[in-house]
Amino acid sequence: MTEQVERPADVSASSIRLPALSPAATAFVREHPNQARLAVMAALEAAAVQRLSKEFPDAEFHVCTRDSIEGLKEFGVRAFPFRRDTLIDKPAMAPSATEEKTSNATNFNPFYKRWLKQIPLLRSGVMALRSASGRGKNLAKEIRFLVSSYRFAKGFRYLIVCGGGQLDDVWDGPWGLPYSLFTWAVMAKLTGCPFLVVSVGAERVKTRLGRFFLRRALKIAKYRSYRDEPSRQIAEEIGVRGEQYVYPDLAFSLQIAGDPNVKSGAGERRVAGISPMAYCDPRVWPEKKAEKYTAHLGVLADFAERLVRDGWEIVVFASQNRMDKPVLEDFRKLLSEKMPNMANGKITFATTNNLKELLNVMRSVDQVAAARLHGVLLSLLSGIPAVALSYEMKVEALMRNMALTEYCLPIETTTALQLHERFESMAKQGESVRERIQQKAAEFRTALEDQYKRILRIRRE
Repeated sequence: MTEQVERPADVSASSIRLPALSPAATAFVREHPNQARLAVMAALEAAAVQRLSKEFPDAEFHVCTRDSIEGLKEFGVRAFPFRRDTLIDKPAMAPSATEEKTSNATNFNPFYKRWLKQIPLLRSGVMALRSASGRGKNLAKEIRFLVSSYRFAKGFRYLIVCGGGQLDDVWDGPWGLPYSLFTWAVMAKLTGCPFLVVSVGAERVKTRLGRFFLRRALKIAKYRSYRDEPSRQIAEEIGVRGEQYVYPDLAFSLQIAGDPNVKSGAGERRVAGISPMAYCDPRVWPEKKAEKYTAHLGVLADFAERLVRDGWEIVVFASQNRMDKPVLEDFRKLLSEKMPNMANGKITFATTNNLKELLNVMRSVDQVAAARLHGVLLSLLSGIPAVALSYEMKVEALMRNMALTEYCLPIETTTALQLHERFESMAKQGESVRERIQQKAAEFRTALEDQYKRILRIRRE
């Protein structure tokens, strides 16, 4: 992937302004609507915090998010809401008693509802007033939040956007992530804080308004890079031109304690990690296709049964909490139907509530079969070979850049037999695959160090 990294001339000293604040402070803006990425997204911020802390040891690091920052607390990270409807790990963000009373007061008594229905014009008038009142209150709340965001952004050295799915309007529409990124970009510009878009991923931008918000946000950015070539192409398709680069996913710069290539499991046992995901799960996925979700779990269950027959032990884990933990329960039920005694203890379900626990699971297995991008990525980062079930081009791009294309299979058409054959093929090539992973991971770390140096040349206006 390093061949994709463009290296423009260094920024001249005359074009750099001195930092406005000391010590420096960094804010990370990221969100993926309806998803709490547990440790996998935390790995991105953790990697950046690790590296930037070397340059700014006295800095304060904040994450603007609508998720919990539990997995980042060990890095001293603080939280600020990504948007006004965010509830983070701060009691002060909960609705006040006054707000609750106001909300309750707007709920009409059923008697008055029946009475209003008998007078159509009066009912329409009352409903119009209620709607206008609601819009007015929401506008007032948005303005208050924007003012507090402006004050927040004033104190920072950098405002960094990182993570996957940043350029996307499928999950929450144009008024979700695209609008929020646009407002943060404007806040950064107004305060003179460099707005940096770093190794982000793009997925699908379908609406004209979504393209507008994202195009304006990216044009405001002082620096733009994407984790793969398809993401950069999507940025160009929505109208973003100029200098923009392709660098690896920030997670590859995460420093893992100990030797990431030494398995912590016992003896000569062969242990496989399986990580199902909520693909097309009607409860959470934008494309609500129960048959596809059921088929995905069915393939993995049949695959697990084949592995057990071959003598493998299995650890089932989630690399994302809010969406995939319910999937583990569905998968557990399916496995118990196929193998009532869970293959005499050959199959276990791991708890992964933070980055450390997830990485420990990765290092306890020999190989992984996963679909979610960062489930695959963190396996590779840990030096563990992974077979990927691709549901998006981002998964294919990762495996291609890791020189593991032959171990990337389409999630919808791959059978349990095909998955099993590819998994066993990888096991036979184990040592050479691990060497390939180590080589590529080292190249990615070198490329990311180049990117950090590029970022550190940027100063406040």
